[in-house]
Amino acid sequence: MNLKTSWRNQIWPLRVLRLWLGVTWIYAGWDKASDPGFLTSGSPTFIGTQLSAYSTSSPIDFAINRMLEHSTQIGIFVMLMEFAIGAATLLWIAPTWAAMGGFAMSLTLWLASSWHIKPYFLASDSAYTILWLTYFLFLYGSRRNSKVAIDRRGFLRVSTVAAIAVAGAAVGKLFPKTLTETSSASGKSASKKIIEDASFKVGQTHNFVS
Repeated sequence: MNLKTSWRNQIWPLRVLRLWLGVTWIYAGWDKASDPGFLTSGSPTFIGTQLSAYSTSSPIDFAINRMLEHSTQIGIFVMLMEFAIGAATLLWIAPTWAAMGGFAMSLTLWLASSWHIKPYFLASDSAYTILWLTYFLFLYGSRRNSKVAIDRRGFLRVSTVAAIAVAGAAVGKLFPKTLTETSSASGKSASKKIIEDASFKVGQTHNFVS
């Protein structure tokens, strides 16, 4: 099935789901690629710093702790996979495998980074886990393109996805975010201090901000 036919043969709800997931995953890859601190040790947005924070409240902390010494490699892998899964979803290249990859990544992120968020529906990772699972089950149930053809055409299609992923990461490095953009999220949390009641003197006041 070619690209145009794949879109035409899908019902509208599935087209919307496919478009949203594909674009979102490419944007997620771009967000990491354009972040100059994502692969830079010591940066507030460094993947190693994020993994270290995740391990404090994740049910899979044992796995995350083992990843810390390979943080940079993990970051590169995640960034490339986000580009690849997004591109494969939009271009209908190994769509079932792409959906499975999206589900696995979302589930891992849910367990790693947002498992502690209560109630669970406030965490976007839980929603994306179900969205990818639904999309995967639909594709798997339809029995369309559930296998990757090991031939010249199949090789070229998969190579196209790999090339898009690498190119996306490279272009993202050419258009880095500004310091304000990369530090806005971390800056807000870092500027907040916890003040103990016992540290207040009698009659002392403090201006609290949310």
